[in-house]
Amino acid sequence: MSFTVIGFHHVTFLVSDLDRAATFYETALCLRRKPRPNFSSRGIWYDVAGLELHLIETTTVPECHEGHPAMEVSDLRAAVEACIAAGGTLQQDQFLREHDGSYSAFIRDPDGNLLELTNHAAPR
Repeated sequence: MSFTVIGFHHVTFLVSDLDRAATFYETALCLRRKPRPNFSSRGIWYDVAGLELHLIETTTVPECHEGHPAMEVSDLRAAVEACIAAGGTLQQDQFLREHDGSYSAFIRDPDGNLLELTNHAAPR
């Protein structure tokens, strides 16, 4: 199987104080908010030149951050298999993200960093 990375889709940062984080990103970087689905967690989404930045509020920011980049790939299954073959670990297999119709999977790299792979086509 062959695939190509199409580009980054979004980056997520966990924050302990959403209002403080919003002040920073909107003041320091002049980011503008974009619509966000009504998830159970508090959060804000920004458009950053076509890439999304997601801020998610949590009461405890863990030592091992779950914040992650999401890479859009042309073939999700092939990308997951390639990551596992290269020493990655499957964190969560393919699932449908109902808010935008995309499919995602979560992988940890050999150092434990979390990556989301995403594709807008139905999985094979």
